[in-house]
Amino acid sequence: MPRQINIYHPGYDDKVVPLISFPGYDSKEGDLWYDFAHTACAIISNNQFDGWLSTTRDPQSPRFSGELLAPGDYWWHLPGDFTQPYAIIPDFRTWQFPQFIPEDWKSQPLEREQPETTCQVSQEYHALNKAHIVPSSETKWFMKNGLGFSYGSKASKINSTALNFGIDNDNNLIVLRSDLHHTWDQRDFTFVPKRTKEGSKIVMHCWEEDMVRGYHNVPLQGFVRREVLLARFAWTLLPRALIPFLAATKETRMIWTRNDHGELISQRKTAEQCLVIANASVPRSTSPKKRKQNDDGQQVITTRKNKTRRSYRSFDSGLGLREADEEDHDEEEDSDDDSQSIVDPEELTRGRKRFRAGDAWYSSSSSKPILCSSLSQY
Repeated sequence: MPRQINIYHPGYDDKVVPLISFPGYDSKEGDLWYDFAHTACAIISNNQFDGWLSTTRDPQSPRFSGELLAPGDYWWHLPGDFTQPYAIIPDFRTWQFPQFIPEDWKSQPLEREQPETTCQVSQEYHALNKAHIVPSSETKWFMKNGLGFSYGSKASKINSTALNFGIDNDNNLIVLRSDLHHTWDQRDFTFVPKRTKEGSKIVMHCWEEDMVRGYHNVPLQGFVRREVLLARFAWTLLPRALIPFLAATKETRMIWTRNDHGELISQRKTAEQCLVIANASVPRSTSPKKRKQNDDGQQVITTRKNKTRRSYRSFDSGLGLREADEEDHDEEEDSDDDSQSIVDPEELTRGRKRFRAGDAWYSSSSSKPILCSSLSQY
């Protein structure tokens, strides 16, 4: 069982549930790469990359410095008024792509010269899919934030068509083996920059222990826009990491939301309102047996365990490498659902495993790619 890095919000007295919690997979001692945690906290606090971590609730205490966070408790602080709790971003669609991007998340000025023909993780040639980085279910967010225009491929800027600037832009696609594509859709891993002896490299960061042993810190092959991977990191992070913080509270929370004009505003939400937000955001995979609609028009899935969960579509079938593959995966998209289960706040405070950051399911693979030499495998 991995040891946890717990990061708390200094604006609240309770220490029952952290703001966010991560398993430590970056060393055998259970450490976590500091920049990974820093980026996650910055995204949650509305792109506050000038925030910092410390080992106490006091914002005047010494700031953490180092490459690895040891297992234990930390607090995420922001500059400014320390007397009021800062607001957090509750879900991906509320989040706005940052105007100023950290250096490690900026791509080098180069373009992909030819399409990738192997899996960009395992380097295998068979059973390949083109998977979206920002999922096709987030097309509206992708277009609104201008990622296709700002970080589209060279061909897109030459042709200047809506399709080339859209969600199917080459720079929003990654080639993965089909089983990795499935776990990619399940939010079981993401890609982040980590510094090695050879410089900053994009590597695979896993959320689940069985997958860690084969793939954690494996370098990403080929060219992928780091800026688009930052958006994917936010999509993977939100809302799964914040569910305990929102669902288990018995006090108000400051939340970023959007008004009728689409503008970001911070509002104080009651414990009941936070629970509603959490219930609407739980990513949970199910094995559907039959579907029907409730009075709200939402699909209700009855699983083989006779448990009922609400279903909200967001999984991404990607694009096949051949036209036949595209047809196959269009059919898969009809069967994939990002199902939602109702959160019981009592379970979150009784030490049960449910909804802990890092919970996931994965069928192990025999493929064992080579790790970055200066990063550890758990």
